[in-house]
Amino acid sequence: SLTGGFISTDKNGNITRCNEAANRILGIDSHGSINKPIAQALSQFPAVGAILDVTLQREKAVNRQEIELQRADGSTFVLGYSTFLIRTDRNQSLGAAITFQDLTRIRRP
Repeated sequence: SLTGGFISTDKNGNITRCNEAANRILGIDSHGSINKPIAQALSQFPAVGAILDVTLQREKAVNRQEIELQRADGSTFVLGYSTFLIRTDRNQSLGAAITFQDLTRIRRP
């Protein structure tokens, strides 16, 4: 029921969840991305994959960041995002996630 995109990974960097909003915003196959490595599932947007990789490797989340991305047709859009770590109640890492929205209309009047 999120209006924004959501993608989560396990601790090995494989996609575990990808909602329909992520499919719409990024133009990816959310169902075909499950259990695939970040780099493969997000090959059209390596910067988004890198953001998730960095969150996993450094075990550090970020809040309210923005990045400009380019679609296959050459058009660009502004993605606003935050990342977070997924942990057990004993603070063991299970993976990472990113939530995001297309901010193009807000940032480019």
